[in-house]
Amino acid sequence: MTPFDPTAAFSSVSDSDSEPDFARDPESAMLMRALAASFVDGDVDSDPGLRAEFLSNDPKAGTKVVSVLEEELARCDRFAMSVAFVTMGGLTPLLETLRELRDRNVPGRILTTDYLLFSEPRAIEHVLNEFPNIEIRLYRTFGSSAGFHTKGYMFESGTGCRLIVGSSNLTQTALTTNREWNARLVSRTKGAFAAKMLAEFEALWHHPASRPARSELPSYREAWEKAREVRRRLTEVAEEAEVTEIPEGASDADARPVESSHESFFGTSVPASAQESPSASTETESERAPGAVSEPSDELPADRLAPVPATTPGSNPSVPEHGSESDVATLVAAVNRPRTRFPALRPNRMQRDFVASVLKLVRDGERRALLISATGTGKTYASAFAVRALLGKFEADAPHSPHCRAPRVLFLVHREQIARQARESYRRVLGSGVSSGLYTGAVSRAEREEAIDARIVFATVQTMEKACRTEEDEGTLFDDVRDVRDFAPESFDLIVIDEVHRAAAASYLRIMRYFEPRFWLGMTASPDRPDGEDIYALFDHNIAYELRLQGALEEEFLCPFHYFGIREFLTDAGEAGELADFARLACDERVDYILREASFHGWSGSRVKGLVFCRTNEEARALSDAFNRRGLRTLALSGADSQSAREAAIERLTADEPLVTGTVTEAVWERSEREPLDYIFTVDIFNEGVDIPDVNQVLLLRPTQSPIIFIQQLGRGLRKAPGKEYVVVVDFIGNYENNYLIPIALSGDRSYSKEVMRRYVATGSRLIPGASSIHFDPVSRERIYAAIDNAKTQTMKLLKESYLEIRRKLGRIPKLVDYEAHGSIDPTKFFEARGSYHGFLKRVESDYGRVFTPAAESMLAYLSGRIGRGERAGEALLLQLLLADYRARKAGKPSGSKGPFHGGARVA
Repeated sequence: MTPFDPTAAFSSVSDSDSEPDFARDPESAMLMRALAASFVDGDVDSDPGLRAEFLSNDPKAGTKVVSVLEEELARCDRFAMSVAFVTMGGLTPLLETLRELRDRNVPGRILTTDYLLFSEPRAIEHVLNEFPNIEIRLYRTFGSSAGFHTKGYMFESGTGCRLIVGSSNLTQTALTTNREWNARLVSRTKGAFAAKMLAEFEALWHHPASRPARSELPSYREAWEKAREVRRRLTEVAEEAEVTEIPEGASDADARPVESSHESFFGTSVPASAQESPSASTETESERAPGAVSEPSDELPADRLAPVPATTPGSNPSVPEHGSESDVATLVAAVNRPRTRFPALRPNRMQRDFVASVLKLVRDGERRALLISATGTGKTYASAFAVRALLGKFEADAPHSPHCRAPRVLFLVHREQIARQARESYRRVLGSGVSSGLYTGAVSRAEREEAIDARIVFATVQTMEKACRTEEDEGTLFDDVRDVRDFAPESFDLIVIDEVHRAAAASYLRIMRYFEPRFWLGMTASPDRPDGEDIYALFDHNIAYELRLQGALEEEFLCPFHYFGIREFLTDAGEAGELADFARLACDERVDYILREASFHGWSGSRVKGLVFCRTNEEARALSDAFNRRGLRTLALSGADSQSAREAAIERLTADEPLVTGTVTEAVWERSEREPLDYIFTVDIFNEGVDIPDVNQVLLLRPTQSPIIFIQQLGRGLRKAPGKEYVVVVDFIGNYENNYLIPIALSGDRSYSKEVMRRYVATGSRLIPGASSIHFDPVSRERIYAAIDNAKTQTMKLLKESYLEIRRKLGRIPKLVDYEAHGSIDPTKFFEARGSYHGFLKRVESDYGRVFTPAAESMLAYLSGRIGRGERAGEALLLQLLLADYRARKAGKPSGSKGPFHGGARVA
């Protein structure tokens, strides 16, 4: 038998001198060439868009399966999907694309299954309610020993079709971050492979076990909810395998941490007092994603949920199809017992690297350092691990210390609520054996006196400032406070300042002038201030660790977000967001529009727990009232509300059941305001310094004025929390001049390159790290493009701001390469604005003393404009050779010094 010769089989399309077999059908000829390139010889000239393609998730390389799905959906005439699992996390990134298909009445069919009770009822219901153009069926697997684990996507257009088949279900991780293998194939519908796949789909779609999802949803939801509870408790039981037993009934704070590989890293850094008492073992939020949905293993049989602890020795019950009520109840009983173990508390990679950097700085004799890390990445825990390490070092140094006492720590915050949260985090790291106390204006004098003698003091800046008054302050600012100074300048060995970008204020500076610790540590998500104050200089330009938003997403320290930029509501008189008439901002039509969009884009979890950022407090109150009239439970908060009122609102927002105990005052209980809240409306009081991990939806009803504020408000939803797989951000975009700041904020790119801005608007989901995604509706996309076109990105104001930001960070005049190294403005903009960087420095930098002759300045400006962009590599290399030769001659060395070419070159 003659062996198959693929070269001969495709000779008509691989040999450019021969006539293709499909000369009468150019499209088929193009497809044949693409097939030859895909499976015979990759060098065959063919259309890349027609080639077979291997698809996997590699966000660092800008490849995600979900982006390919969006592309195929956008250009098809009809589509079909057969997937074992469908979740809201997989559906949400496709919502805007599916809406465009709905508006064009493009038909679609989705076939999913009850296999392993994994598909989310809410995702199925969302398709049913929002997309009348899409049919969805549920394939019932009960009574069958065969599972249902297909993963195929079919997109038809005319006589052609595109197929994606492989391992990716319609779930968030499968489409974005998991190791998945898929193939994308292009075919005619009459091609054998495509015909077989389409026929198989039709057979499954019309199978008796395939039933309309609407009729099956109630019974499926009931079984799914029972299975979810079992999985939740099984997960908790599995976590206990990693920690030691504690007495039943004990609290989290009484759990002893498990010995881990990280103990050797910290060495003797745990103080003796902490070692003698048990310490907490709760895992940090920045190290895990409790809400993440992980697909079950293909190996798990269809008639079992998972092996579980036996209720009697030797037994090992299983759950039949759907998990009957009695069997699920048996499993729940097996795991629904008081937990006697808790997850182990270990530092994540960022926290370990940060602690190592701090220890090195201390060994090198430095006295101050900054931790710059995105909101939600675990800065407070990182500082607690650093404190643990430094207390151990300071105790080891005690015989050589002038202070005959145990080392002490001061943790400074600007709000009491944050002080309480930080104290709890420190207890989980250091244990209850290290004494701590609150030194704030809201606690009693007796509590403050206890704090005065504590090893770790958690204080508000406002209260501590009063304790730091000096003799010249007497009789002036602090007449109403106590007469005895509570702390001496040398009271603390380590002082940690949270939200340190505030430290340029007089109250912070007074504290920093007063105390004399061995080490200062400042923490912030962004030390750059709009008023130009230099936070870097306060900490001697020592950056112990820096992790911005993009890096935090890449490392999966944060909860993924799905951002949707959609148009503002359009009234008869114009766009609501543009109108000065306040009545338009809270009109019924706009409120209904906001609610429709919030519902359409959804949230992760059993119910919405949202924050709404408005432009004014008046608008926030009016919209809150309007939401409440429509049956929702919301509150508007402003700077005028007390701290206790804010804490009560947050407690209600995060609650899943009506409150029966907590921080809510008796007056509130009398008004029966204890139902969980759906939304909190505000302007800016939640921009920073508040920890609400449960937030699963953020609505932005104000124009973007600053990338920093945009990221602060986005960051309110980026903390991980149990039951939260992602956060939805809906940005209502009006026709604003500053819309170009949106892609700058989302990308983290501060080059102000219009090309980069446009690319992020067009392909942001490919570029954003991890499972996060970015989407714009057509109107918003065009508005942002227009704003980019009109943006002035090389004004002296912008250039000076960018220059000063890098100068403060480095503590010196930046070189051009520093802007690239620190992700700042495109340095060629200095050439465009002032002819050369030298020309810019002459104008803005008083310490710049370089002087050139007019002829030299003219030549420098010419070269900056000619080759400054690096677009002509040959000219740049030639200039490098000339400069090298000039320096050699000037130094008295032989000319012809080696340049970038092999062997060097002599330049006359």
